[in-house]
Amino acid sequence: MHSPADLVTQHDRLTRWYASRYAARGLEWEDAYQESCLAIWRAALKYDPSRPDAAPFSAFARSFLIRALDRQLAKHAEHGFTHASDVGSRERVDLDQLESPEPDTRDGISEAIAEALDVLDSRSRAIVVRRYGLDNSPPWSVIECSVRFGLSVSAIKILIGRARSEIGEKLQSAGWDPRRFTVAISRPSRIKIG
Repeated sequence: MHSPADLVTQHDRLTRWYASRYAARGLEWEDAYQESCLAIWRAALKYDPSRPDAAPFSAFARSFLIRALDRQLAKHAEHGFTHASDVGSRERVDLDQLESPEPDTRDGISEAIAEALDVLDSRSRAIVVRRYGLDNSPPWSVIECSVRFGLSVSAIKILIGRARSEIGEKLQSAGWDPRRFTVAISRPSRIKIG
């Protein structure tokens, strides 16, 4: 007989799969993974393999995972699409280590990003500005962007990905390390756009 801790450890791949599945539906991956871990732990505590009709643990745990993650997704949408910082999902870069055309100033990145945003069409620009809170307002989640702009979540993610590529290319052609945009959007209060 396996202990609950053993079951949780053995089924980490299942936990991560469900976290990724719900992250694609709008939850932050870290939040979805944490909720999945709690759900699989609750399932492990209730699982009784000695019952004659006992299903395999993975099948037993699925209902716990789905219920917990659906509840988290509903809560996420209900609370005005609260957006947790997603810095953890990006490569961490020290702002001071990145080279810029003017090494002693950090304000130059604001102008560079503003110029880079000008290469985008108006809809993509609006989505990027709202997604990352570049207008000094709270950032919107991908789901909120989807609802507000009338596009699917996957369309929003594609637009943001393309926009980030274009911004990176523009920053690079202006002599900036393209990773500066990633660092800058993790600290939107430092950017003054518009």
